[in-house]
Amino acid sequence: MIMSPFKIRIVSRFIILASVVALASCSSMMFTSVDILKPALITFNPEDTRLLIVNNSVTQPVDYGHRTQYFNEKPYLVNVNTDSLSLFAIESLAESLATKDFFSTITIHDQRINNSAYFFSITHLPFDTVNALCDRYDSDVILSLDRIKVIDKIDEYYLNDEYAYYTTLEARYETRWSVYVPEKTTFQAITLHDTVYWDARSAQRKRGISFLPDRYNALIDGALYAGKSAVNKFIPYWTKADRYFFSDGNKSMKAAMDSVSVRNWKGAIDVWQKIVEAKSGTSLKARASHNIAVAYEILGDLNNAVLSIENAVGYVESSMTASSKITITIAGYFDELQKRKNEIQMLEKQLGD
Repeated sequence: MIMSPFKIRIVSRFIILASVVALASCSSMMFTSVDILKPALITFNPEDTRLLIVNNSVTQPVDYGHRTQYFNEKPYLVNVNTDSLSLFAIESLAESLATKDFFSTITIHDQRINNSAYFFSITHLPFDTVNALCDRYDSDVILSLDRIKVIDKIDEYYLNDEYAYYTTLEARYETRWSVYVPEKTTFQAITLHDTVYWDARSAQRKRGISFLPDRYNALIDGALYAGKSAVNKFIPYWTKADRYFFSDGNKSMKAAMDSVSVRNWKGAIDVWQKIVEAKSGTSLKARASHNIAVAYEILGDLNNAVLSIENAVGYVESSMTASSKITITIAGYFDELQKRKNEIQMLEKQLGD
């Protein structure tokens, strides 16, 4: 198996890559941002590193889905050629995937496969076609664009407070993608939605449209965006998440935050653990246990993070003084860590052991 740089970088500790971006105060709480690796919605076999992207879509009719409505006038449909949208979406996706180094090779079959004339139904690739294409291009897996549909509209409004006309162009995309592996009789499919938006102001009626991009070019830009934004649905990706620390309670809680401010997570955990083991109230123990869980997650130790947040939930349930804010924060983080456990299992399948 060829292991890409992307996989080498994250497979050793894919639970979380945490960095304190900002440590800010929110009354009796402090928060920081961490970078978390999220699984893709589609799971590729880690051994399938040679990707082939094909165009299995049917062109949207020129007279479908394109509307214009000026202020105080009836809407009307216009014709827009959309035959190139699928190609732009595929090329944008391929280019974005290449920057991630997830696949060893990415190839585009530039000929349209679907010869159907009916746009409103999806025709899946025959499995003999899947096998033939993979043999032809020496590929392990096929990613197929089965449909790209755009509903776009130009609307004009009058802004009374500005004494001006406000014109908008909104395009909503629906893309359907399927993943095929040769010698298999099943496939994975996903439907994605994206919206792109432009606006303009003018003191004269119907002039605002001249400040908007050409409609055909705008739809191409939207197709490029739809292809690029699809990347995170097919490969694991990094995203930021907020994590909160309780900083009130006693001097020990505040002292632990001094360690947090310099990223001394082990030192902070030791202080919070002493609070849990001391004769403290259950509300204080709950907050300390919650903080321990956050610190363990930042250190990449999800197992201890889960154990600590379970302890925090237990203390909250037995507390007579825990506020609704404390209860909601701890319960929310408990749910978040349970979700993370499921995501880790997905990441293991997507990245390999």
